[in-house]
Amino acid sequence: MKPIRLNHLSQAVIAVMYKDMMGDNNDFHSVDAVCSLFSFPVSRNYIRVVLDDLTNRGFVDASKASVIPHFRITPQGIRFVEDHSSDRAGIVFRVVRDGTDFLEDSEGVLDFEADAEGVAVPASDRIVALDHNSQTYQETVRSLDQVIEEVRRKNDLGDVDPSEKERVLTELSLGRKLLESAKVRVAAAGALLLGGLKWVIEKFAEGSIQTAASAAYEALKVLLGL
Repeated sequence: MKPIRLNHLSQAVIAVMYKDMMGDNNDFHSVDAVCSLFSFPVSRNYIRVVLDDLTNRGFVDASKASVIPHFRITPQGIRFVEDHSSDRAGIVFRVVRDGTDFLEDSEGVLDFEADAEGVAVPASDRIVALDHNSQTYQETVRSLDQVIEEVRRKNDLGDVDPSEKERVLTELSLGRKLLESAKVRVAAAGALLLGGLKWVIEKFAEGSIQTAASAAYEALKVLLGL
């Protein structure tokens, strides 16, 4: 079985939930409760997106006992953490051992730039409102949806590592879900989407995928004010 790739914040979320469980607290957590497991402020909206993705992957279980969603790490999530606990340089090991302080950058937000494939994304806590009816927004999501669908269907990858394809699809899907909100944190959306789109542009240098990725990349920069 190939190792499952999760982006940095997903690994941090599952690691803090594991660490909390090891402290004899295996209750279901609200989104706010998961946010409070970090030693610095994190985006509630982004944590919710990550929790939904972890639920879909089977690493987290979502309780249906309340209108407000609550989440708990699953046996599969526990195995993921324990399987990655030997990587002393990894996010999981460091969060379980040291907590989350090292994830905070000088601006008081997560260091999303580590996942951004070299894209220069401002390390700021800036939040922008999204007009879902605007032409820029419509163009962004239309092109992004096309990219996600075409990359997912593409099996002839040439020299592209399949695990890299999986990682980029995960990041693009998470970023796409962020855009469904009325407001979005620039650092979060930019790091997930711009990095993934740049990877697609570089790996698929021609055809409809490259065209759609380039269009989404430029539209997203305008949407986020970059």
